[in-house]
Amino acid sequence: MDSITLCTRTTMTIKTKTYWRGQADKWFSEFIRLRDSNDEGIATCITSGRRMHWRDLDCGHYVSRAKQSTRYDERNCHAQSKGHNRFQGGHFAEHGLRIDELYGQGTAAELVKKGLMRCPRTIYDFKYLAETYKAKVMQIKAEQPNKYTR
Repeated sequence: MDSITLCTRTTMTIKTKTYWRGQADKWFSEFIRLRDSNDEGIATCITSGRRMHWRDLDCGHYVSRAKQSTRYDERNCHAQSKGHNRFQGGHFAEHGLRIDELYGQGTAAELVKKGLMRCPRTIYDFKYLAETYKAKVMQIKAEQPNKYTR
């Protein structure tokens, strides 16, 4: 009886949920910082007002990124200085005020409420998010290449 070789590779790389969550975080973060930057790649920190290149900023989350229900909500995330985001608690109050200015009164409270909702994500959810935000970043890169030069 003849056999058919279905796979010629001797090893296969299996991508885990952790891998895809990391990819989703990476591409989402880059998208948010690019979204918040001008044609030269300069963005304004949501809480301090300091202007700097998007690569020198973090993707700051108003509601902690530990909350899956708001982790990838674009209204919850903005370019933020590394100092404010990592070392000064994200300046929660200032971030909330700016969110209400940008999206309408009550949006920050809505995000806090949404953050309390349970949102279990699957590997397929993270893969979809990674691919979606990577495509958005690639589109920005193609249409606005000056954002990538310093």
